Amino acid sequence: LAQELIAEPAAEDPIILPTPDRIAGDVFQVTNGGPPPIGVEVILVTLDAQDAQVDEESVRVADDGRFEFTDLTKGDQYRYVLVSQYGPIQQTVRVEDAINPEDITLRIYESTPSLDSITATSFITVIPRVDKETQVMGVLEMVELSNGGDRTFVADLNSAAPGESPVMLRFRLPESYADLTVESDLPSGNVMEVATGFALNNAIPPGDFRILFSYVVEFDGSEMIFNRSMPI
Repeated sequence: LAQELIAEPAAEDPIILPTPDRIAGDVFQVTNGGPPPIGVEVILVTLDAQDAQVDEESVRVADDGRFEFTDLTKGDQYRYVLVSQYGPIQQTVRVEDAINPEDITLRIYESTPSLDSITATSFITVIPRVDKETQVMGVLEMVELSNGGDRTFVADLNSAAPGESPVMLRFRLPESYADLTVESDLPSGNVMEVATGFALNNAIPPGDFRILFSYVVEFDGSEMIFNRSMPI
């Protein structure tokens, strides 16, 4: 019997990241008129090749906004992540993604309870499934948001007057919706179902973000009228 031998490509050597001797940079206050970032804490997290944390150390930002780490925990294929917390926003930067590990910029923003700087730049609705047997229609929607200001929107859940709803990001849904799921690249927050649909209490820093949500709608008969709008 003749046997055909197929040569398999050689396995690629694992990428070994160079270990920096020093990690440093600046914390920059973006909000016009905001206080300088003196004393802001910056944390350096060391991870191994399996993303398990092996060390953590922190420094306070100097009067000129600078920070640095010089006593690094080193090991084969160790990676380093910078973390800063300012107000409700935690910023994470992978050192390996920086062009220069000694000149990394971390940005901080003051907060605001106003949605005036938030705009919806895109709204897409897709109907991926209509089941005439169970009379259920699946709906997938994506909203692209932009915060064009220099402050982070933070929902103030405690200042609403009696009988009024707090200012949050709200999305109207059809009355008969069910099985709602929501995903986004916003900072962590909660999804709250309200009378007209759902609301998010996530913070929204300056920049562009996407919110993806899906649900099902039940219908009767052989046809239905499905109107959608995004009154944001």
